[in-house]
Amino acid sequence: MAKHFFYTREVQVVKKDEQGNAIPLKDEKGEVVKGKFETEPAYREDSFNLSKVIRTHMVDDTHVIVLLDDGHEVTEKTPELKNPSKPAHPQNIIEVKSRVWVQSEISIKGEEAVQRLFEALKAEE
Repeated sequence: MAKHFFYTREVQVVKKDEQGNAIPLKDEKGEVVKGKFETEPAYREDSFNLSKVIRTHMVDDTHVIVLLDDGHEVTEKTPELKNPSKPAHPQNIIEVKSRVWVQSEISIKGEEAVQRLFEALKAEE
């Protein structure tokens, strides 16, 4: 069975109000920025198969980019305004889906995580 490396990543998710509608982003003056929405960080636990690693690239001592030998389609959902000339409000916001082809490029950050990654890769040889 393939050995997996587990890590935690941070993503930005669109904030929603009590009714589940995306909250429009406002500038310093309090005016709505068209097509932009407030976000907040969320954390996801992920893993990847160590035998799929093509290469690693150390950005610095605590940051490594991992390129995997895979390719796949993902669906992206983006909140957009139905009518950009009208202000952002729940009836004027829709989520648009699109499919894009990606190859996994994973960013591993933190001294401990980088050390664990290289130990796991060396044990995989």
